[in-house]
Amino acid sequence: MEKIRDLIVYLDDGYNAFPSIVRTKDGGYLAAFRHAPDRRAAFNGLVTHCDDESVVFVIKSGDGTNWGAPKTIRWLPGCGNQDPCLNVLSDGTIILTTFFWKFLNQSKRPMLEKVLLGTPLMHDVMGMTTYFAGSYTYISNDGGDTWTGPHLINESYAIHGQCAELPDGTVLAPMYGVAEGTEHSQVALFASTDKGVSWTPYSYVTGPLGERRRADEPTLIRTQSGKLFCFIRTADGMYYCHSCDDGLSFSKPIATDLPADVPYHALQLPDGRIFLSYGRRVAPYGIRAQLLDGECGGEIAAKNETVLRDDGLGGDISYNFAAVLPNGDVLSIYYFHTQDMEQRRHIAATVVRV
Repeated sequence: MEKIRDLIVYLDDGYNAFPSIVRTKDGGYLAAFRHAPDRRAAFNGLVTHCDDESVVFVIKSGDGTNWGAPKTIRWLPGCGNQDPCLNVLSDGTIILTTFFWKFLNQSKRPMLEKVLLGTPLMHDVMGMTTYFAGSYTYISNDGGDTWTGPHLINESYAIHGQCAELPDGTVLAPMYGVAEGTEHSQVALFASTDKGVSWTPYSYVTGPLGERRRADEPTLIRTQSGKLFCFIRTADGMYYCHSCDDGLSFSKPIATDLPADVPYHALQLPDGRIFLSYGRRVAPYGIRAQLLDGECGGEIAAKNETVLRDDGLGGDISYNFAAVLPNGDVLSIYYFHTQDMEQRRHIAATVVRV
């Protein structure tokens, strides 16, 4: 792989993070990301991923490099959006998955801990306690101009990751939630047979993994042979597993030495190979990628990666997604910050030639 250049996809005075991108049926591009106020000045440099004013911004491009003005999605009053991920179905339908935070006075935390049984999806930020408020979809049938929703996926499982569409049109959503009787997360799939409007539990992927017993932010890809691969974030590196029966059962997860505590994205290229992209949240901070064969065979290891960037100022970066550009290059997008531009978190991208 050859890095061509870096570019800025979106920058303003706010806090922009957690992007996703897809190529739409008309050949254009759609990106979505979380936008929130920049709270650093008010809270002594605090950077928070939970904000009651966070919304989803959606932007469009004809060529993947020149982007229009954002449109806002936020339809649950009093809640903050998180982790919008875009998916395009075979008929052109666009499904955006996201989840929400609710906020209470911090004095209510002891009560919440009893009611919510110690869920890890609870944080103290900006003098408030925030807790998980369910995962939802928004659906567009016109290339991202208008949206319906929110449609509930599940009230207990969170989502950040790419869905997969089966040959019969069933959509599988990879989700993570608290394992029963523990404080640790596990991965499961939920299914929709009506293009993202309604969802039911489908299968169990894996229980908690890693030193901190977490299995978070899974993403899916279906290969040309029909295998379904699931890549999972943990505290001690990426794990992955596969299914040969359309996600009804999965192999035992395999550990890798790829970076810990970041989500992964897998993009199938026109020749069938897989472009796997991810961040690095320890020094040197940056963005990485590697090529896998069409069935994710061979060794998935850090020694095979290409460094796309290593100029990040800190660990508050990454959340990669990617799409193929009209000339066959790959556009890998992520959020980033450097010493420039007053360290504002912005949506950036790297053009890669495969």
